[in-house]
Amino acid sequence: MPKVSIVIPVHNVERYLRKCLDSAAGQTLADIEILCIDDASTDSSPEILAEYAARDPRVRIVTFETNRGVSCARNEGIRSALGEFIGFLDADDFVDPDFYEKLYELASRTGADITKGDVRTYDPRSGALGYSFPLDLNKWLKKSKAYFFYGFCTAIFRASLLWNNSIFFIEGMKYEEDAVFCAQSALRANSIGVVDSVIYYYTVNPGSVTHARDVSLKIGCIVRGVRATMELISEEGVGRDFYIPMAANCFGKLLDWELWNELSDEDNVLVAETLDWFLDCCRYRQEVISYSFVHARNVFMNQLLRQMKENYRRAR
Repeated sequence: MPKVSIVIPVHNVERYLRKCLDSAAGQTLADIEILCIDDASTDSSPEILAEYAARDPRVRIVTFETNRGVSCARNEGIRSALGEFIGFLDADDFVDPDFYEKLYELASRTGADITKGDVRTYDPRSGALGYSFPLDLNKWLKKSKAYFFYGFCTAIFRASLLWNNSIFFIEGMKYEEDAVFCAQSALRANSIGVVDSVIYYYTVNPGSVTHARDVSLKIGCIVRGVRATMELISEEGVGRDFYIPMAANCFGKLLDWELWNELSDEDNVLVAETLDWFLDCCRYRQEVISYSFVHARNVFMNQLLRQMKENYRRAR
């Protein structure tokens, strides 16, 4: 059994794929499986995958005959993985050489079901590294697993955790599908360990689904994700300490789109109706709303301080 299965969904990413596969194949943890799900690519991606599989027996390819989407590809990876742990690497991203070794070492030493590294953005045009994430997630995860709002690609998951709890990505969602997956995983995991010293490099790719300009598509997915997350944490037995941060994050997403984006009349109605639904079903409503605003203020201050430090560094 491999120690880690690295699941890589692939769809028309010939420009980035070699860098990604070199990153996976060059891991200091040699006992891995590189499981590539070719989601009906029409460019040279299949040929690149075949080239790597021919020279590295750890590379295994599953091919979809029709394009089924990234959630389907990742779910196939979960079902097909042979490893003790499963990690997810997008085909336009890459990781530090010791990324999976350090995450696996922490999981083995502590027994954690999930271990997580850090993340940086990578601009392929300039090679610049940076931050574009609103929250220093690792800092908060050291306090509670309830802050696992996103960043699943920066983590590895015990395979039995996913299999035994039927944790999969919601298929058909092109955006926000990771939030529900993270919430499910965090709720069922015994603990989440953090390794700040290994980095997942998120490529700023204008052609990716994440950067799609279809606002209505994003709104629909956010609403679906918020409803799924709230239904999940409304289950009997979910404690207050887990419920409040998760619910506050959902509330913040809806409020952010309502206040700071120009929406169509139809999208405005959808967000407003979802906010009403949220307030009706929210268990600790006043605490969640207060927590959300305090947390948003802290995030803003952290972003401001980080930018000031970066400006100072560049000025020197």
